[in-house]
Amino acid sequence: MNIFILNKFGLSLFVKTDLTLCRDNSDFYIPDNFDSIIIEPAIAVKINRAGKYISSQFAQRYYSEIYIALNIVSDDFYSDKITVTEYSLNSTMEQSFYLIDNKNISELSTGFIISMDTENDIVISPSYTDPKNIIDSAIEEISRKISLKSGDIVAVTSEVNQKSQKGSCFKMYIDGLDNNYIKLLDFSIR
Repeated sequence: MNIFILNKFGLSLFVKTDLTLCRDNSDFYIPDNFDSIIIEPAIAVKINRAGKYISSQFAQRYYSEIYIALNIVSDDFYSDKITVTEYSLNSTMEQSFYLIDNKNISELSTGFIISMDTENDIVISPSYTDPKNIIDSAIEEISRKISLKSGDIVAVTSEVNQKSQKGSCFKMYIDGLDNNYIKLLDFSIR
């Protein structure tokens, strides 16, 4: 199983291994070689059948539910100076991809926003009014380059992110645009 992350900043594709997947509120430990991290909210799907060159109009046949996810990378990951070693460390950083699979957002037809809170520094994502279209386009883009297999995860990060350091406490909420915030994650960064 691989995790394919399409970054909305530069439309770059990033691949993480299954070792990076975290399914609970486990604390995140920043590796010694990183000073700080960037936390990116994302929407994600689990691929349920293999495919290559999948058109966006048929992409919904390859997944059944859309989830909220969280991607963590080093703060210099998106710089022009990243080395091959740093890239490799980011793609294998343990528990650096949180899949929140207890909250299916497919039913949020009116859209939603994600808010992140680290030590009272609150960042709010733009409204996701059409998550299916975002995911379908990502599946088309990724499947042009790589064959998708059952069990793979496809994620698209938001345009916003939050920088954090050791000793912070991180919280993530979702609002279905009805001002009814639901806490999704709550963990410490060590």
